[in-house]
This record gives sequence, structure tokens and C-alpha cells, in this order.
Amino acid sequence: MHDFRPGMHADLLVGGHTHGGQIQIPIVTCMMTGVCGDIAYGLREEKGVQVFTTSGTGMVGLPMRFRVPPRVDVLNVAWRRCG
Repeated sequence: MHDFRPGMHADLLVGGHTHGGQIQIPIVTCMMTGVCGDIAYGLREEKGVQVFTTSGTGMVGLPMRFRVPPRVDVLNVAWRRCG
């Protein structure tokens, strides 16, 4: 995750589309790319901020996806008052 500028804050970061790695071969994909576990997809907390990353629907290079189905995600965001 990128560092915020001093004084900046966010409750939610939405990042996209990692393609989820596009091709997922257990252990091999992690070793080759260094991207393992929930970094490529999903909701997690990092540095006190909720971060959601989608694997999207597209492809780059090879016109295929393996063990990474295309996804369209819907987020329901509830606003809260600050202060």
C-alpha cells in the first residue's frame, strides 16, 4: 500500500484490478511473483485502513484465466459521521 501524505487519512481504499494473478498455481505463483494470499484479492486491513482489491474480469497477455475466475464485486458502503 502506498504511504499517505502527512495529515491524510482514509477509512477505505478500493484498488483494482489485479486480475488475481490471472493464473494461480498453488505455491508456484507465490514463489514466482511474490504475491501471496489475500494481497491479490479481497478485503483486509493494512496500516489501520480497510483495503479492498478486486481481481476484476479482464486478462493481460494470454487470453485465459486459470483458478482465478472473473469477478464483478459490489461493495455496500455505510457512511458514518466524523467527529
